[in-house]
Amino acid sequence: MTRCTVAFLCVALVASVVPPAFAQARARHRTGINAIVGSLDLTDAQKASVKAVVQSHRAELQAARAGGDKTAIRQARRAVLQDVMNVLTPDQRDKVKAQIKKKLRKPGRSN
Repeated sequence: MTRCTVAFLCVALVASVVPPAFAQARARHRTGINAIVGSLDLTDAQKASVKAVVQSHRAELQAARAGGDKTAIRQARRAVLQDVMNVLTPDQRDKVKAQIKKKLRKPGRSN
């Protein structure tokens, strides 16, 4: 085998191992609405409703991100959260509110 072939095989081997590792790490570290909803015990109907809410706001969120306006992004995220809260039970809403308060109290967090 030539050096070039060995190098190519090494790169191919690393490439086949690295993406699954990143996917696993990403699955453990959920952010945004996924982190909030993932900790709740949602019914199948609630899961479908949350998915529909996120889909309905997708264009708004993408436009806000593309514009780079932090205020617009914040408003779009709040709209999603408000609609998701309408799907939840009162106990689930209380859990979400507690999670948000805990997140906002983290040191180094700027609001």
